[in-house]
Amino acid sequence: MTAQMYLDRLAALERSDEDKARQKASMAFGKHTQSSVVSCNVSFRREIDAETLVGILAGRIPIGEWKPHLQVFFNELWHETIMGVMKENRLTFEQLKKIFSLLLFQGENFTMLLKYGKPVLYPVTRERFVKQFSLHITRDEALADLDRFLAHLMADATQDVYEHLCEYLDFCREDFVRALKRVQPGMFYTEKKWYFWNDLLDVKPRLPYPGN
Repeated sequence: MTAQMYLDRLAALERSDEDKARQKASMAFGKHTQSSVVSCNVSFRREIDAETLVGILAGRIPIGEWKPHLQVFFNELWHETIMGVMKENRLTFEQLKKIFSLLLFQGENFTMLLKYGKPVLYPVTRERFVKQFSLHITRDEALADLDRFLAHLMADATQDVYEHLCEYLDFCREDFVRALKRVQPGMFYTEKKWYFWNDLLDVKPRLPYPGN
């Protein structure tokens, strides 16, 4: 083993120890906070931890390079999850509003939550959900082929979406696994997002990445 290989190995071990320490620290936070951290990290190589996320939301830590992760938090997570994070960490709307104002893209998701002060109900039937959230294919195509719709949805969605659909719209793990097996090349932009869904759905062995 060369000196450089030895140093690289030490560095990898140090990163591994740091990751384990962050994971252990995150376990001290509530389930909504832990879930939001997972969702915020899905599309990014560098991962934010629960302590940093909550610190930013509370105004104790500068947002700095974590803006992309906060974009996901405010614009993609379900209202129930955001409210859960607030309750678990005793955060106020005013605190979150200050951080939200720093983002380049301020979508309707958090804006609606601010407006009503409580979670806004999502469509109560599969058909209404598909019509509202079919982004990459037409609504008629989505309704005619729910597997294809779910595949496109997973490429953009987070764990919150999966939990919401299973709890409120009678989808189940098997629906998502079936859709994952039908994914065509080009639907998933990153391997990380692909394997995230494999692990979330407990697909063993992992399905091979279809490529982009």
